[in-house]
Amino acid sequence: MTGKLMIIGGHEDKKGAKEILNAFADLCDFGSIGIVTTASGIPEQVYSDYQKVFHSVGVQKVLHFNIQSKDDSNHYISKLNQVKALFFTGGDQQQLAEILSKSNFLKSIKNQRIDGLVIGGTSAGASIMGRKMIIEAEGENDQVNQITMGNGFGFLDNLIIDQHFSQRGRFGRLIYEVGLTKGTIGVGIDENTAIICDQGHLHVVGSNIVTIMDGRELDFIVEKDEQNEMTISGIKLHLLSSAYKYCLKTGKVKEQAGV
Repeated sequence: MTGKLMIIGGHEDKKGAKEILNAFADLCDFGSIGIVTTASGIPEQVYSDYQKVFHSVGVQKVLHFNIQSKDDSNHYISKLNQVKALFFTGGDQQQLAEILSKSNFLKSIKNQRIDGLVIGGTSAGASIMGRKMIIEAEGENDQVNQITMGNGFGFLDNLIIDQHFSQRGRFGRLIYEVGLTKGTIGVGIDENTAIICDQGHLHVVGSNIVTIMDGRELDFIVEKDEQNEMTISGIKLHLLSSAYKYCLKTGKVKEQAGV
């Protein structure tokens, strides 16, 4: 069975109830977790922080995947057999992509996910989950002029993930990119909030909101007019709290059982 994904909007609670990280540990039955710190500029400190948190919620074995180059990554392939889940930390998603996107390590992850490997990521480790990702944008909100896109890991084929969403005012840049990329669903995840991708549904976990922009039925788009503005029509907008889930196939929102 294909392993579940947990995608976190950043700044998940590590000191209080730890709802999101506890839920991630639960996804892999509190088995061993590998922490991939490739995106971070302070990998040892970041690993230590997550090691302490996962130990505190009942995970006994937490391993460090301190991959700093493509050559490094080959040495960690055999280590994948020792974990039930991988967690990608925050940092620089472009660095993460440059090191791992075409590596044998990533190919091995995808093969092991087919057999049930659980994968999670926060902040930069969240953006990387889609086929494409936003690297940077000129301007914010309604003043977005240009977006630089890059290739992600492709765990989710037609989704563009954006993180720290409400807190950093990223509505404009995500809807802009959804408008430019036909057939795409944009998912903006607030801080201390996550989605769990399981059997075609996005389940919301955490204290804030997930914004879903479904651009699969765009009926009108003008990329730039005389005033250098963009006009889009046909995007379906959903705002989901932790009581709800979203069906990727139908585009419908449902209440989560047991909530």
